[in-house]
Amino acid sequence: MYRFLKALAGLALTTAAIAEPLSIVEMTDSATVREAYHVLEQQRSDVNDWMVALTEVPAPPFGESPRAANIASKFAELPGLEISIDDVGNVLALRPGAPDAAIVVIAAHMDTVFPAGTELEDAVSDNVFAAPGVGANPRGVAM
Repeated sequence: MYRFLKALAGLALTTAAIAEPLSIVEMTDSATVREAYHVLEQQRSDVNDWMVALTEVPAPPFGESPRAANIASKFAELPGLEISIDDVGNVLALRPGAPDAAIVVIAAHMDTVFPAGTELEDAVSDNVFAAPGVGANPRGVAM
């Protein structure tokens, strides 16, 4: 996951330095984008495993604390990150950089729309994932 985040940050910094916005074709032709996809493909199994595990942690509206703790603990495995959970339950992972460098923010929500008590066990068959919310926020956070 760390290599993918590094590739994404590189892409964000590369595109931020360009005066004109890139077209979809220009962006997909970018070596930085290709590297990010390559890294993600190499880590597909790990990403999918965390997505499934994260899906199974309840996060009903205003009850996201267990999922926040799970995410913070996973981020704590990555080198060089300062991890915290703020007063309203957001998980923050800061990787300090050069003082004059551009700031890159990657964000994903972690709550679900399902009420407390919803059965969340994930069923996986032929690389198809089936559970309430599995393709929404757990996928974005796991990536």
